[in-house]
Amino acid sequence: MKRAYVETPEGQIHYQVEGNGDPLILLHQASFSSEEFVELMPLLGKHYKVIARDMLGYGMSDINPPDFEIEDYAEADVNFLKALGIEKASFVGVHTGSSIAAEISISHPNIVDRLILYALPSFDRGIREACINSYMFSPVETVTDGDHLIQRFWRAAMKMGPITNPSIWNMNVIGMAMAKGGAFHGEQAVFRYREEERLPLITSPTLLMSGTNEHFFHQYVEQVKNIIPKCDVKVLDGTSSYGALEKPNEFANAVLEFLKK
Repeated sequence: MKRAYVETPEGQIHYQVEGNGDPLILLHQASFSSEEFVELMPLLGKHYKVIARDMLGYGMSDINPPDFEIEDYAEADVNFLKALGIEKASFVGVHTGSSIAAEISISHPNIVDRLILYALPSFDRGIREACINSYMFSPVETVTDGDHLIQRFWRAAMKMGPITNPSIWNMNVIGMAMAKGGAFHGEQAVFRYREEERLPLITSPTLLMSGTNEHFFHQYVEQVKNIIPKCDVKVLDGTSSYGALEKPNEFANAVLEFLKK
């Protein structure tokens, strides 16, 4: 994989690229970075030009304003594609990345071919408000001894261990990525996003994916499917929020099968 930066009106965006062919854009979840797709990109890169960017405020991209909404992240990604000279692409999103990909397809349908949305956030308004005001997703207070890094990021990352069981290298990457996005701007934007109003506006063919161990949104898959037109469903057995790391071959096969339909 190769790494590069591109300049956009919102700031510099870091990305990784693999393969050749039609463009396939990978959008990671908040509290992570393009490293979420390191196992997936070589598999998809055999068939497509796969591009995974670091969301603004995460990974090695520039920091975004704290009041960014999902619509703003989507517009930043549209400008990212313009800077790369990409006029149309298919998108794979995970969690926050799914919300952003969905919004891109709504606000800029002409640049979206197909959508693959893994663990698409689905909240009712009461849960959204509770998450916005929760300690877990509140702004992080930096302390001089660095204890906030352990309390808010490392322990949060390690809680995923019994579920995902990735290598310790991946746990290190997850913990560091969470610390970079420490203000939780991306998560807060998801909680403010009115998906029940926006998702029915999707016109692109869509694959809604989830994992049986994804304990946040898996239970809402059928409910969400019913409000997205042209929507198929694929469930990966034994995967959680980090399905692209846990079972990259199964994840890649599901994506490729849908793209080739």
